[in-house]
Amino acid sequence: MARILVCDDDDKFSDLIVGYLEKAGHAVTRCADVSQLANLLGHEHMDLIITDIQMPGGGGPAAARLLQTLDNPDIPMLVVSGMPVEAQAKWFQDVKRVRFLQKPVAFEALRRNVEELLAPPPQ
Repeated sequence: MARILVCDDDDKFSDLIVGYLEKAGHAVTRCADVSQLANLLGHEHMDLIITDIQMPGGGGPAAARLLQTLDNPDIPMLVVSGMPVEAQAKWFQDVKRVRFLQKPVAFEALRRNVEELLAPPPQ
């Protein structure tokens, strides 16, 4: 399956998401802030990033800026936050493949968004 990076400083939330994704057969790596995210993306290939907006080191917006500096800036992102979806989108205009979910997250919505983001992009 896919290699997914979950970046969230809320351990309880991360535990739930990581457990769900691993049961679905994905290889999941986790981190708690943007500096850890940068370190991981510097030497590991990921198929999808799931990130919170508000975290140490700048959160989701800093992660989006970081993506633009990588060899593969087109890694899809799923942004999961307690903020309303409309408020989340303004920070991710440069990310080509991004989706937004508001916490608390329904596992069916998580599954659907992960599947859609991992599918090849339309030509």
